Amino acid sequence: VRAWRAIQLVGRFNLCIEQATGTAFSAMAQSEEVRLLSGGRVRLELDKLLGKSKKPSQGLILAHRWRLLPQHLP
Repeated sequence: VRAWRAIQLVGRFNLCIEQATGTAFSAMAQSEEVRLLSGGRVRLELDKLLGKSKKPSQGLILAHRWRLLPQHLP
């Protein structure tokens, strides 16, 4: 859930993710464990991203870059 939380925080507060952190989140997104995340928890973070963000596109770009979208929104 940490990667999804980072994504929504980037969109909501116009934050930047350090390269090492982005690399770690990208690796996490490719692990088998990411598929075990609760759909409700992912949805909560997406709801915050889409509903409260000034620039939700920034978060969605990260989700795409980290390959999280195909994992949870096929």
